Amino acid sequence: MKTINYNVAYHLAENKNWKTSFGVNGMKQWNENKAEEAIIPDYDLFDFGVYGVTAKTWNQTTLSGGLRYDIRSLDNKSLAGEGAERFMAFNKTFSNLSASLGATHAVSEHVSLKANVSRGFRAPNSSELSANGEHEGTNRYELGDRNLKSEVSTSIDAGIEITTNHVDISVSPYFNYISNYIFYNRLLGANGADSSINDAPAFQFSQQSARLMGVEASFDVHPHPLDWLHFENTISFVRGRFTDPVDGSSNLPLIAPASLLTELRGEFANATKVLSNFYAKVEMNAVATQNNFLQDLKRKQQQKDMCYLMPE
Repeated sequence: MKTINYNVAYHLAENKNWKTSFGVNGMKQWNENKAEEAIIPDYDLFDFGVYGVTAKTWNQTTLSGGLRYDIRSLDNKSLAGEGAERFMAFNKTFSNLSASLGATHAVSEHVSLKANVSRGFRAPNSSELSANGEHEGTNRYELGDRNLKSEVSTSIDAGIEITTNHVDISVSPYFNYISNYIFYNRLLGANGADSSINDAPAFQFSQQSARLMGVEASFDVHPHPLDWLHFENTISFVRGRFTDPVDGSSNLPLIAPASLLTELRGEFANATKVLSNFYAKVEMNAVATQNNFLQDLKRKQQQKDMCYLMPE
């Protein structure tokens, strides 16, 4: 794979507390298979995006917003394997508009509030559109779907930040609605049993609208006079659900469970004559059990019913 990224931006001079900039960026990418096995085809991809952002500050309040338009052109190449066409050639073009509007308000010297509403999109990649092969890293035979549409999200988030001489606290809840959410789905055979290809379970990319909601929070203690000591804690939690159940389950697949990252760090600006900005830390990551995972409840019920019908 070869990738060329480009970015051109122009920042206007600040005028009456207005800060404005605009530009274009994107990338050109080529992918070529040279190994004996191929999961995705050769492809050429070109991304182009144009954007503008601005921010205005009044006393203790800052209002910011932005607009962006993106277009992606994907040219998948034909590729034969074992005497048959394994990947068919096709061209796809995806485009969409993204936008955001947010505000920050300093309630006092130590407390600030923020809120943001935004709209974004993500075009499906070559793997999601055209995969046809066993992924050794996941032990899945993956199949793409060239009819996939772009994911489009609408999100709302808010937050509060408290900063003092001894403690920093931030809490940021969020909600995200995603139409055409792309995910793995287990393929079933004609008899209702799990489907496999080359002894690997078969999965295909699919789409369904989804909702994600969660919270991120941090807690940092740096007590005086021990300014060099930091006790940092970061908590993250997200709950993902389909708007309409998939095979009887509403849980999104591959959603990370709640986690707590704790770090005890000592910073020493002038430790010795040889070392400066030296630090040492101990870190612990505690991850909860994920019980809200995607499972085929309909298939499980069918298998249970079949057990009842089987003669003794």
